[in-house]
Amino acid sequence: MEDTRIKVVCSDRVCEILKRAQERYYKMYLRHDLTSEFLLFILIEDGESLISQYMYNERLFSCYIREKDLKCCPIGEDEEDFCYMLLLAMIESGIDILETEYYIKDDKNSITTSLGYVFLQAREIAERLGKEIVDEEAFTIALVQCNNPIWEMLDVYDVEDIANGMILSHFCEENMTEEGFLEEPIGCEGGYN
Repeated sequence: MEDTRIKVVCSDRVCEILKRAQERYYKMYLRHDLTSEFLLFILIEDGESLISQYMYNERLFSCYIREKDLKCCPIGEDEEDFCYMLLLAMIESGIDILETEYYIKDDKNSITTSLGYVFLQAREIAERLGKEIVDEEAFTIALVQCNNPIWEMLDVYDVEDIANGMILSHFCEENMTEEGFLEEPIGCEGGYN
């Protein structure tokens, strides 16, 4: 974020995620201009992140894996863990598609939400929730709700649309209180269209 007008104070946890993403992104692409889908992948991959725990607890990943892929699960390995790792592999390889000019969009830039916009959204969300810093909850809401290209990538891979409302309705501002996310998702505006 080179724009000095963007002033966003983040928690140590968010800063650590961002640093890890920057290092990994540079290693993969030799570029520093992070994209929102890559940051979301880093969060999904992190077993301690809110979105990763939500996906695992709700068993969201297993219903998006094709039955023929399940037959590749090694004997004795937990099927849910296998599904989770398979989905992460799909997302990771899909990011490569999103980062190339061969993605099925006329304008490559049209599928990338700027990192600056995501952080500004996260700051606004944090302020509305009465928080002085952008923590993982506000950051996750912003990343998930900014029409993230990762949902389009999953559709390209013929995976059932993971953005069918379950994740998007859970990680929305209306589902947040000062104490954290509500137990049951409620209907909320916005999200992926």
